[in-house]
Amino acid sequence: MSLPFHKLDVIGWLGAGACFSLASCCFRAPDVVRPPVTKSGGVYRTRIEAKARWNDTGITLEKGRTYHFHVEGTWTDWIVKCDANGAVSPFIRWLYRPLRPGLRLPPRKDPDAGFFMPIATLGRGSGDELPEHAIVIRDGMRWTVPESGILHTFANDWPRAYGNNHGSLLLEVREEPHAE
Repeated sequence: MSLPFHKLDVIGWLGAGACFSLASCCFRAPDVVRPPVTKSGGVYRTRIEAKARWNDTGITLEKGRTYHFHVEGTWTDWIVKCDANGAVSPFIRWLYRPLRPGLRLPPRKDPDAGFFMPIATLGRGSGDELPEHAIVIRDGMRWTVPESGILHTFANDWPRAYGNNHGSLLLEVREEPHAE
């Protein structure tokens, strides 16, 4: 007895999912990393490590202050090349759309949140739980911080899928001058 094509398709996806899950759980991802931070001329520079569930930058952001963010570089989710906008390929971004509800910062909390976009939080939650203030980091964005806290970052991925991530993005954070 042969299976209809659509059932073979489902079996293929399930097989790929099993390989993906196996690869993810076989490579342990660090819970927290503290990437090096430099400060020069009022600009902090650090990296967002793709494999880490939390990047503790050690940079304190102050309530009511506005910060300018610059992000550059590429990193890899499994075998998919990504930048600050997620997957580099528009086709892959389209394929990932139905899977977005399982992300650490899902679209119900931020409609712009996609796979492998860099995320900023003030402090960090316990485990995979996010603190109240979590946003997608866009290159060139400005963020007026709603409360003081330590800047934490991560790649927006499925909670159990950090083991197959590679690379890092460069993050620069500059405090905007006080408005007089």
